[in-house]
Amino acid sequence: GFTQKADVFRQIDGEIIRIVDIQHSVKRHCFQVNLGIHLRPLGEYVMGCTGKPLVIETMREYDCAWRNSILPNLINDYDSDWLYGSNEQEAIEMVQFLVSEWNRQSQIFFNALAHWPQDFIHQANLAVQNPIHPMDMAKLCHVAAAAGNLDLVKTLAELALPAVPERATSLKQKLESFMINPHLAIPNISP
Repeated sequence: GFTQKADVFRQIDGEIIRIVDIQHSVKRHCFQVNLGIHLRPLGEYVMGCTGKPLVIETMREYDCAWRNSILPNLINDYDSDWLYGSNEQEAIEMVQFLVSEWNRQSQIFFNALAHWPQDFIHQANLAVQNPIHPMDMAKLCHVAAAAGNLDLVKTLAELALPAVPERATSLKQKLESFMINPHLAIPNISP
């Protein structure tokens, strides 16, 4: 269900956009397989809703609100680089391993946020039970607002505010504004 343009694959499923972005590092002789999930109602998303409309045809994984990678886990548990290999046999083995890991790793990521709005609201409710980074809580405020759950916006903002680093004044102001007026979290996308 993905369409390909260069090394980027996009799938649009109602409000949900899924991206697989193969990013090459020729100098380091490796590549990454990066995954992204984004919501149309959020519009362009750079550290929060910008108010600009999406240009889906040019979106990359780093334009998405949720991001992950298919990890090779060959050398360690955190390396995100897939090696080209120094010969054809090594390249074939790397591709075979990538294919064997694809279903397991991609499905865990994509299936967690497969349905709008229920899966996204579920993530927000989980964050109420176990608060996550304040920046991610602010993202979930936008999600809750886009889904029409303004009470959840206020709850998320209240929980996130005490964990905001002292110097993150913009984030603090945003969360305070959401607490006072949760309608401000509704993404306002310009035409």
